[in-house]
Amino acid sequence: MKKTIILFIVIIIGYSIYYNNQYHVKNNNKSIKTYVEKFINIGEETEMELKIIEVVQLGDSDTYLASFISEKTIGYAILKKGLNNKMKIESARYGTNKIKYSAITTNKGNYGVLTGVNQTNIDHITSSLLNAKFTFTVNVSKERYFIKYKKLPKKIEKPFPAEFNFYDKNNNVLSKRNY
Repeated sequence: MKKTIILFIVIIIGYSIYYNNQYHVKNNNKSIKTYVEKFINIGEETEMELKIIEVVQLGDSDTYLASFISEKTIGYAILKKGLNNKMKIESARYGTNKIKYSAITTNKGNYGVLTGVNQTNIDHITSSLLNAKFTFTVNVSKERYFIKYKKLPKKIEKPFPAEFNFYDKNNNVLSKRNY
């Protein structure tokens, strides 16, 4: 019986150490910046220095997005919140595209996420999924950098492809893009 209890305690302690090593990013810009930089610079010859623009929680899920810019790129990191109220980095997406669309799976469902730089005085963006009847509009008129998201209905299995229309303040189409 004693051996079983000791084994159980050792397993719990080992799992706690493992878990805390996985979920170690504090929910503040400084900690997120430090760990996202480490994450994306693994194996790189030239290290990127990032500026965190915004950190948002996707609805009431355990998933957060941290948008960032560097000298030549814009992107975001996907972070999951653990039981210890700290986060771990799941992945990072970045590049030179000024506007990106992604579908992200969370513990509370799927989200369509639009991130980018407003370089052409975009007032609002309308997204329409091409394989399902679902449209959403986001206002980006007052934002240079943006992360916008919308929870997708459960019935939507394929959130791609999607058509995006970019409008000015007079509701004129500036451009159209498929993602």
